[in-house]
Amino acid sequence: MKTAIFVIFLAICVNTIVANENLYDVLGVRKSATLSEIKKAYKQLAKEWHPDKNSDPGANEKFMKINEAYETLGDPDKRKDYDHFGRTTANPGDQRRGGGGGGGFHRGFGSFESFFSGGPFGGGAFNFGGFNFGADVESSVEKYIITHRNYEEKILPGSFDKPYLIYIYRDFCFACMEVERIWDRLVQDTETIGLGLASVNVQIDRQLTNKLRVSSLPGMALVISGKVKWFSGTYSIGNLRAFTRNQFDPTLITMVNRDNFDDFVNGWRSDNKVRALVFGNREDPSLRFVLAAFAFKHHVALGYVHTHGKATLKLQSRFKINPSIETLLMFNENTELPFATSSMDTISRGMLDETFEANKYLLLPRLSNQRIFNELCPPFSSLRKKKLCVVLLCERRIEHDTYIETFRQHASEQLHQYERVKYAYMYEETQQMFVNELTNGRGAKNGSNALKVAIMWRKDRESMHYDFLPGGWFEENSEEFNNGASLLISMVEGLLDSGKNPLPYAMSFYHDLADEHLAPLYVRILRRLFAWSEQLYDKTCSLLYNVDEITMVTMVAATFVAATMFIMMRSMINLENENLGPQRNAEQRAQQRRKQAQQQIKKGVKPTVYIHPVCPESFQQMILNLDPGVRSVIILVNKSVRDKLLQDFATIVHPYSGTEAFKFGFLLLDDYAGWYRHLLEETLDFQRDLTGMNPNNCVGTVLAINGHRKYYSVYHARREPIRKTSGRFMGFDGSSSNSDETDEEDDRMFQCDLLAGLATWMERLCEGSINRYRVEYWPSMESF
Repeated sequence: MKTAIFVIFLAICVNTIVANENLYDVLGVRKSATLSEIKKAYKQLAKEWHPDKNSDPGANEKFMKINEAYETLGDPDKRKDYDHFGRTTANPGDQRRGGGGGGGFHRGFGSFESFFSGGPFGGGAFNFGGFNFGADVESSVEKYIITHRNYEEKILPGSFDKPYLIYIYRDFCFACMEVERIWDRLVQDTETIGLGLASVNVQIDRQLTNKLRVSSLPGMALVISGKVKWFSGTYSIGNLRAFTRNQFDPTLITMVNRDNFDDFVNGWRSDNKVRALVFGNREDPSLRFVLAAFAFKHHVALGYVHTHGKATLKLQSRFKINPSIETLLMFNENTELPFATSSMDTISRGMLDETFEANKYLLLPRLSNQRIFNELCPPFSSLRKKKLCVVLLCERRIEHDTYIETFRQHASEQLHQYERVKYAYMYEETQQMFVNELTNGRGAKNGSNALKVAIMWRKDRESMHYDFLPGGWFEENSEEFNNGASLLISMVEGLLDSGKNPLPYAMSFYHDLADEHLAPLYVRILRRLFAWSEQLYDKTCSLLYNVDEITMVTMVAATFVAATMFIMMRSMINLENENLGPQRNAEQRAQQRRKQAQQQIKKGVKPTVYIHPVCPESFQQMILNLDPGVRSVIILVNKSVRDKLLQDFATIVHPYSGTEAFKFGFLLLDDYAGWYRHLLEETLDFQRDLTGMNPNNCVGTVLAINGHRKYYSVYHARREPIRKTSGRFMGFDGSSSNSDETDEEDDRMFQCDLLAGLATWMERLCEGSINRYRVEYWPSMESF
């Protein structure tokens, strides 16, 4: 008995201790409290006990308990587990945060409610920065929260007519709390003017976060015309409104004054839109008008008149405008008087939409693109309730303007007779494919004085039934005109009353009407390229957004190394091209000269080249007394190979023999090898003794001597025996050899073409890119 009493007493004590830490008590709410009451209590306590706001030493611990309590009670599933078991099944390991594993007491004692449970920051349904502190109703952040599906199916396609401002935040983001207050005020200011609003919690919808490429929190982005524009700057109502305004096309609203009023109201002839003229006392049109103009940009051209501007006083007087209130005037083809007006202190967005929607077409609109065609002549399959479209086919000519005007008058008279009948006109030049299909290639004219009028019923998008007005549409003040107008009325009435299809013709048209309002081709190409670049950028950023830091650093490093290697290799290639460029150019020119010489030979012109022997008798003429600018090109030969080398030499230098810039000769090494050796020693300032030079290694060498300026250039064929010698200057050093060795070397010499590079060398000689060796004097040949 004593043991039972002790157990009961112990349980009561534990129950009392734990009850002090009850999660409902932590938030100060009843166990039956609604989720809204729990949220409200949490927001108040979190604001009061946040460590950055409260200097109490126990504020941090208190704040942690408040977070843990809300994380459990704010989630219906966790709350249910807590109410039944005194803990949550989601994070059983975190029960130590709430005071241990006392959950077992719950089954034994119903009054023992709960223990602390929950997880770390950022869990569950906690939405710090996502609630309006002290509010009993759903916050603006919760009201407009979206998912990836909402974004793809509603916001993105809808942004072409209605831009959406998106607030991006996360739980436990204290900076988001500050911005949220601005967001709440912005929502109140913009909800009624037609700006789309949305919010995204990055912890709830990661897919949408990646799609938007969120880089920092909190964030604001405007989705307009399918593009995302990010706000950067200080968060304030004024800055956000200015940011939103700046994303619209500046030509969306025309600033109108007395100078451009006529041009503005007469613009319907080109853009096929009605005119809306707003008078306001603000210098710039408010965002309310900008959003309305954007929503109706395909039908209404909006102009704005600043009533406090001096250049607008005449317009205000003309239309009797009160400058202290806002006034809306609507104009169609009649530009003298507005056909609709509205005046009030502030014209609401609803009033603008209602007025624009009711008056968005001209009296006689032009079928200028597929959008207008679908709106005026919508497909409708019901025979009894079929919708008719009466279209005047004409050309873009001044002579046809009178036909269009009379047809417009007729359409205005019939405007309110039948809701199922629309009148329009179409230019044959612009819609040539459609008109040709409709008229079987006969065009818009119906005789010499009439134009065709087609009465159409679109059964579906591709098929159409139609008939033509007999006789066509004539000019005004003629008997045919009156008869045609009356006949058209009777035909339309008969078609509307008939439950059958008396239209005799049918056609299928699978192409959209040409868009008259498209930008020029080059502008569309540039826009498409820009769009592709944006898509590539978006995909790249989306890919990089999901890459971890280590991978990112590795990619950047690899890219840097690859770019560095590419630059180095490119530099080496350029350097090589610079070095080999002259050589390649010379080879090309040499080939061209050889082709020209071969063509002359084919024509029967025998090549003649005078090659003089260089000896003491011709020394003066060939070297010493050369005219300035003349060079002697001399080949070194010996008796054994003289004939063959001179023949090859003549063939190569023949293309250059037609000019006085060159003289050609040969030096016999058997007799004058010493003269050549002395010339080389003089070039080396006699610092080396070339007595052991092998003359056979010099066979095929060519000297280009400028006797007047005392310099020469050397061509020497490279061959295997010469490469193996130890000579440093043109391969001329070598030791004497016996006759057998000489014979073997001669054989090897004939096995290679000694003059293979001479043609290229001659080209480089002509362009001045060959090395020159200067001497003080020319050795006399009489000494050898």
